[in-house]
Amino acid sequence: MKKVAVIVAMSLIAAVLMMGSAQAVTIRMIMWTYGVETVQDNIAKFEKLNPGIKVEAEDISWYVYPETLTTRFVTGTAPEVIYCNDQWLQAWADAGWLRSLTEHLPGLEKYRDDMKPYVLDGLSYKGKIYGLPYYADTYVLFANGKFLEDAGLSGTPETWEDVNEMCQKLKAAGIQKYPLIMEFHKDEHSMVEIFYAMTYSNEPGSLFDEKLNPIFDHEGSAAHQALDWLNKALNESKIMDPASLVHKEIDVIKSMQAGKGTFTLMEKYTLAELQHPGSSPYAGKFKLMLMPGKSHYTVGGGKFYALTEQAVKTGDEAVNAAGKLIEYFGGKSDGEYVVAKRWTLEKGLGFGYKSLYEEPAIIASLEKWSDVRVEKEQEGKYSMAKEGMTPWFMEWAESLRSEMHYMLGKKVTPLEMVKTLAGGWSKLKKEAE
Repeated sequence: MKKVAVIVAMSLIAAVLMMGSAQAVTIRMIMWTYGVETVQDNIAKFEKLNPGIKVEAEDISWYVYPETLTTRFVTGTAPEVIYCNDQWLQAWADAGWLRSLTEHLPGLEKYRDDMKPYVLDGLSYKGKIYGLPYYADTYVLFANGKFLEDAGLSGTPETWEDVNEMCQKLKAAGIQKYPLIMEFHKDEHSMVEIFYAMTYSNEPGSLFDEKLNPIFDHEGSAAHQALDWLNKALNESKIMDPASLVHKEIDVIKSMQAGKGTFTLMEKYTLAELQHPGSSPYAGKFKLMLMPGKSHYTVGGGKFYALTEQAVKTGDEAVNAAGKLIEYFGGKSDGEYVVAKRWTLEKGLGFGYKSLYEEPAIIASLEKWSDVRVEKEQEGKYSMAKEGMTPWFMEWAESLRSEMHYMLGKKVTPLEMVKTLAGGWSKLKKEAE
């Protein structure tokens, strides 16, 4: 009897040792290069809560991210989880490279109702959600309040003509030669968002009809008005800094910090960096403004954590582990949006969930650098996702960036640009049908 007991005990000990030495599930994640140390710290906290899961993270520059990921997908070397931009979702999902949470991780559908409308639209395709928000933001106008005050300007511009007139007064006062600075480097994906934002400021939902046919290819369309204004700002009234054509996001931020411009149109989170105490002599002087234009609308976009086909191919264990990682980073942990709140409190990043506007800590943080009233009005009343989010959108967006450079460089007119864009869209649509 003692011998049997010893054998049973030894068997139990062996089983425990085998369980303890079992290898953790390894999940690979690719992100673009931003806040890498913060991400690594979040990963460490996730692994502590989930000792059976190991996360290997790799960061890739934003400016080569879609090309690099496309190569990884084609060669079968993609990870299980990636950062994804809403501009790329439909093409990658249509190719089967991304898999929906609706199908593979249905428990994460519970976050739908709390997502901002433009966020839910941005990470959905054919009625299925493909991720949880990393961050979400709108493109907004803001200005250096000190320079406005120096020029005797008060209030906020209601129209784009108001912006032009204020810039002319800044020039006339000798405050700046070029009061407007933009991020129009040919590699900037933000050019697409700015095109949408300014178009929607004139008329939201004005690019395509219900059958996705382009309806903006004529003089006086909302898109034509937006492009015409930009063209004149650079080439006629000369209120826009010519360096905008080679500026990326960080270049605009540095220029604004150096006092080289008064106005810019960027993602709202960049305002937090400009307002950060000690970052420049103008920190705390910048003003968030409701989008100028007939409608005051702007575009909202989302970046999110997505599940790849590699996780599905690896099996249920990998899918479940990836789901836990996606939920920790993009959803709740122990009842709180831990990671989303951290990004907002530490970096000023926009968030994808409506309920976070009810968090006192979030509001207190936003009030240090933003105008919460204006932000909530812009986000809740005057913002929408991009139209035309189709499998060919990603390719069309590349041509949009090129055509905008041609237009700003006076190689084509704004009217020629909208006609070319509409023609390119129609061709891609026909090829996809």
